[in-house]
Amino acid sequence: PLKNATKQWYQRRVAITAGIFGADNAHPAQGEGNKPSVAAVVASVDKFACRYTTQTSLQATDGKKTHSPIIEQMQEMVKKLLIKFYQTVKVKPQRIIFYRDGISEGQFYHVMMYEVDAIRKACASLEQGYQPPITFIVAQKRHHTRLFVQVSLERISVPVD
Repeated sequence: PLKNATKQWYQRRVAITAGIFGADNAHPAQGEGNKPSVAAVVASVDKFACRYTTQTSLQATDGKKTHSPIIEQMQEMVKKLLIKFYQTVKVKPQRIIFYRDGISEGQFYHVMMYEVDAIRKACASLEQGYQPPITFIVAQKRHHTRLFVQVSLERISVPVD
């Protein structure tokens, strides 16, 4: 009975075909504001998330020499990646897990609203009613969390013969 329960749990929880995505924007150095940013989105193209493919695009500045954190071509890029996933796996992802890097804390909401909407539109453009759950995860490097090993004040004595 335990084996059947484990198998059922696996089929319900683990055996979901998920598309794993990651995205970032690379901006030119300060003072080079007239150069474009490079946006990249990568996605798994197999059900084990072992093989990946990518889409890239150039994003021009808005004329003010500032670079947008939003990936403007997100919808088109995700659509192409979803098609590649389908061509390889023969099914659409039942869930999308999307990792996003390069967003400052003050831009989280604005970027998330725009890009999650673009991902949803990309899904809907493939098939009416196709709206898989999306988990949108923002990864940051510039955090102030520090982790330390707790050192025990007690010492263990080992008798020596």
